[in-house]
Amino acid sequence: MNKLHFFLVSVLLAHVGLGQELPQWRKKLSRHLQADFPYTKAAIRTQFPKNNVANKGMAIIVGREAFMCFDTDLLRWAAGWTGGYITEDGVSFKGNHGASPRIAGAQKFGNPSIAGWADDKGSFADSRPEPFGPLPRKHVQWRGHYVADNQVVLSYTVHGVGILEQPGSIEKDGQTVFLRSIQHEDISTDLVTLVCEVENAKGGVDDGVAILVAGNQITQVALMNAPKGSELEVQDNKRVVAKLAKGTKAGTFQIRIWSGDKADHAQFATLAKVASKAEFRKVGKNRWPDPVMTQGRMNASSTPDGAYVTDVLTSPEKNPWNRRVRFGGLDFFSDGNRAALSTWDGDVWIVSGLKNENLQDLKWARFASGGFETLGLKIVNDVIYTILTALKTEHLQYNFPYFIAGPNTETLEKFLDKNTVFPFRPLKFRLPTHLFKGLAALKLPIPFHISPQKKTYNFDLSHAKKDFGFNPTNLGEVIQN
Repeated sequence: MNKLHFFLVSVLLAHVGLGQELPQWRKKLSRHLQADFPYTKAAIRTQFPKNNVANKGMAIIVGREAFMCFDTDLLRWAAGWTGGYITEDGVSFKGNHGASPRIAGAQKFGNPSIAGWADDKGSFADSRPEPFGPLPRKHVQWRGHYVADNQVVLSYTVHGVGILEQPGSIEKDGQTVFLRSIQHEDISTDLVTLVCEVENAKGGVDDGVAILVAGNQITQVALMNAPKGSELEVQDNKRVVAKLAKGTKAGTFQIRIWSGDKADHAQFATLAKVASKAEFRKVGKNRWPDPVMTQGRMNASSTPDGAYVTDVLTSPEKNPWNRRVRFGGLDFFSDGNRAALSTWDGDVWIVSGLKNENLQDLKWARFASGGFETLGLKIVNDVIYTILTALKTEHLQYNFPYFIAGPNTETLEKFLDKNTVFPFRPLKFRLPTHLFKGLAALKLPIPFHISPQKKTYNFDLSHAKKDFGFNPTNLGEVIQN
């Protein structure tokens, strides 16, 4: 290789390396959070408005250094920000009690803890009897969300109108425009969505662009490809809303939000015209195609007389994603050869090979992620439920595209029989205490024995009452496929 050729190759490699360099927030992110998954669920604390916490928040990565937080209870965008992601505060992350993750970057827009869509009277007021849980179903209903590669698509209804929404961003020349791409069904009643609020502002709508000015900061909002009859409006000199007229046919449009210094406000006119089309994809590639192999252990321990033995399904502690494996829930599929396990950190794993001789060559496939403290899991008709969320897949290769919002208690009760093993007793249920969690917490030496030949998974509690003073029938003696 001559010197000129070597120089050109070196320059090319250096250029490619610069293009692939990770942003600083990714380099510094704690292992307790994921940079390679498009969202994190938690109670997300924002910088403004005051006391703005998304109790059912989804901190979504929408760009290289752009993020948005969606509140699945109120169906509102709590915040949009740039720079850093979120902090690792909270018992399920760093381990500190009484805290939850905070925005770690520079917040650009926000909304208070009110409904993200107006009710039938045009009000955004929080109509819940207490500030927790979802809004009334006749108003809005959260359905769930799709994950396709690094894109997140939200699914919900407003006054019965089905809506898909994909967040995104345009990052150019040091400026960031936040995108709300909305695909809606035929609109049967007037709809109004909350876009953003700025305290102590003055504003209005100029040539279709909503503008709020507060000191040296300007927030601008524009609609792209909006249907006929739709418009932006500034309410009370602080709130931007988007209105969609009754009778509008099914279609798609986009809301674009920018906030920055007055000196940069002219750039929004250019950025508002940059092409960016949402795909609303529901299926992506398998994010974790390669399983983690472990070797189980038969007769790992036993009682002195050999009457009881413990077999071990060796967990995937060492995995390519450096994920903590702190299991909280377990259930078995109908084939008797596979089980699903959920973790405190929000992952779901599927282990196969339970019928293998001596539990050798167990395959652990990472199936889902992004949950919040998924300590409980139940399989009903081979569909995995974590807490009150169903994980559905349209492929057999453990490609999980859809997270379904949990059914109400009446619907869920129809799925569950009186012997259902669950990690918690929800307030509206009277279910047995989760066997695994309960025994683990008590640290009782109760053996767990797997018998693949009989397709049964037995906890022998025959000595429980005599040795430990509790009735085994209160926990459930046998779990069968």
